[in-house]
This record gives sequence, structure tokens and C-alpha cells, in this order.
Amino acid sequence: GSCAGEAHAQAEAKTCGPRTSRSSADDVVADAGVDSKHQALIDLVFQAVLDVARRAPAVGSDRRLGRTELRCFATMCQFSGDAAAWDEEYAALCTRFGWDPERGPDRAEFRRYVTSTYNPTPATLRGMLDKALYFKQAARMYNALDKVEEGSISQEDLKAKLRQGYLMLSSADAAF
Repeated sequence: GSCAGEAHAQAEAKTCGPRTSRSSADDVVADAGVDSKHQALIDLVFQAVLDVARRAPAVGSDRRLGRTELRCFATMCQFSGDAAAWDEEYAALCTRFGWDPERGPDRAEFRRYVTSTYNPTPATLRGMLDKALYFKQAARMYNALDKVEEGSISQEDLKAKLRQGYLMLSSADAAF
């Protein structure tokens, strides 16, 4: 899967909060001081990012943010590099946080990453969640329009769906 609406969201994204630099020892214990409300908000972001990047909700042991899913989160946090730059960034994150590059972080590992990288306030976490939900909505619309799952929607397909009334836009939505 891919992170639908990535280019548009990159143009509008605001930062997920200031990045902080901590030692690797801090990374290991980063979420020890995070209260349950913070953890719950981070967990909601984790689930929303999973849902954004995949056509079907993750179940069972497949509840990790792999390369693609984490790229969606990074894009929400203003990562604007190309595929090669993301490959480098992802490899560095895997090394720094001890993630298996084939699987990516699970919920607890993602929580430590967000906490140690962004040291988020509740307001910052709500902002992350809002972005994730925005991406989730955009991905749902994109996936509904991309019925053949070819990874693209032609201008003609979009126009046809709009004419059918499948996708309703307000005048504010239509203004580019």
C-alpha cells in the first residue's frame, strides 16, 4: 500500500512538534514517565496510521508500522524526501531504536519513538491524531476511487465519480 494523498498532505502538513535529541539510554526508558492519557493518544495515532497505509485494518500479529506505514507518519510530520531519502531515514530509525527493518515498530516501540523524538504535549498528540485521521479519510476516498487497485486515479475517473455524486465536495474543498 501507499500513503494516499501524500503530496497534498506534505504541502499542508504542519510539524508534529519539535524534535528533541536524547541519548540512546533515554530512548530505552522514554515512555516510563508518559502518563496513560499520553499513551492512549499515541496508541490512537498508531492505529490511525495503520489504517491509513493499509486497505484493510491490521489484525493479529500484523500490528506493526512497517516501512510504508511509518513513511505515512513521517510525511504527516513534514518528511519530504524521496523514496531513497526515506530508505536512509527508515534504516537509521531501525538502527537507533532497535527495530527489525522487515517488520518495523510495534505499538510500544512506536510509543517510545514518538515520546523520545517529539516529547509531545497532549495538544501535539491531538494534532498528530487529527493529521492521521485526515490522512485516513483521504486514503479511504482514494481507495474507493481506485477500484482496480492500480495505484492511480485518472482525471477522467475522478470526474466520472464526481458526476455520479459519489464524492461530494463543498466549494471550500473544490478551491485549490
